[in-house]
Amino acid sequence: MKRLLLSSIVFTTIVAAFHVQVAAADIVWASDVSASGVSEDVPVAGGTLAIAQAVGLEAPPDRARFVADVARVLYGGSDSRRASADGLVRTLPAAPSTPPDRGTDAADAAAPPLDVVPVPLTTEIWNAAVFHRRVPASGLVTAILADRRAALLCHGLAALDDSTLAFLSDHPDVITRLYTEHAAVFAVFAGALHIRDGRVATVGGDAAAPLWEAAVGEPVTRPDRFVRELFTRGGGRLAYLYDAIGQLDRAHAAFALGAWMPAPRRAERFAALVSATNAAYREWHVDNVPFARPIHDIASLLMRVDVAADGSPKPPAGRTLWSAVFDGGDLAEADAKLRAPSSDEPVDAAWLAQSIARLEAQQRGDRLDQFSFGQRTFGSAADDDRAATILALRAFDRYPMLMLTLERIGVTRPSAYVAAGRHAGELGAVILYAISDQ
Repeated sequence: MKRLLLSSIVFTTIVAAFHVQVAAADIVWASDVSASGVSEDVPVAGGTLAIAQAVGLEAPPDRARFVADVARVLYGGSDSRRASADGLVRTLPAAPSTPPDRGTDAADAAAPPLDVVPVPLTTEIWNAAVFHRRVPASGLVTAILADRRAALLCHGLAALDDSTLAFLSDHPDVITRLYTEHAAVFAVFAGALHIRDGRVATVGGDAAAPLWEAAVGEPVTRPDRFVRELFTRGGGRLAYLYDAIGQLDRAHAAFALGAWMPAPRRAERFAALVSATNAAYREWHVDNVPFARPIHDIASLLMRVDVAADGSPKPPAGRTLWSAVFDGGDLAEADAKLRAPSSDEPVDAAWLAQSIARLEAQQRGDRLDQFSFGQRTFGSAADDDRAATILALRAFDRYPMLMLTLERIGVTRPSAYVAAGRHAGELGAVILYAISDQ
């Protein structure tokens, strides 16, 4: 209730600021369309400073990001402000659709200047594809900010390059669908979307295009369909994975996309990664809190894997070893499997997602720390130390501070970690006995 009251105060303050500013000066009615035709400079009724202060910012955001950043402040935390936004629409000052008589040049010179900010796409496109009514350029910013979906759409559009915006300008039906159905997902994951010469330039380059086409279910040569499905599938989680991989460096992106694997295997494992991502993080709902992320999410998982330049994971990377670490079980049986002549596959992005992302947040963090510790500390461990490596990594789960201390002082032999863990267990038993005896 307090949050809703505070939101109402914020929006009331915005409206009051609009009325004061509009009363003080005539609105500048002309707007400038960029040379590329994919953005437009429009006046801000009320001024950027008044709006910024009304939403709790000390100063206006950068002019180029003004609308997108204010949209994030208004709609990024929760959806408790939606009712207040509806009230804002009814109380905004009406802007006539034709310019008023400005009077003399002297009157123009005396009027305080009105702030102007760029908005992605043009007023005409916003009217046709989003609002479906006549909104003048002078009222475009307030119309966008008063509409949660429009504000989130604008945030996503602000992350796009000119070529992608040009495609959307030519396909207003795609904009309409993004606005009506996928505004929250698009707001936060649009940055990795690039459309060039009538086709989607996929994350990972042309070599990764078949992977994304299989995941999306549409060809990159049909960007309208590709965009629709990308932001629809998995409740936004496919777009989330697309954006997460798009932000990785080349080596980690190659790991995620399986570029180090044979092509048939790569396609199979990438499909498994998509499936694991779709099934993970059930506590996370993009539509409600679009700018939040799950703790220890797929992006942090992919970034923390130590990989070679080609994307292959660095040792210890065998699935048998890590299965024995994560799942427990009989050590002798695991050691026998490790010693048997076989082609033990290395872990990949899908395997790690299936082993880690499906867990609760705390467990995800513990396993990520465990895996990172193993790669940092035991990458050069000899084959004869594999059983000790498993025990040492299991001990990390129970005595992380002890294991990290040994790592910090430069201990690299797995057997030393095993011995330290055993002594810690014995000491713990002595302490518990002493406590219970009192």
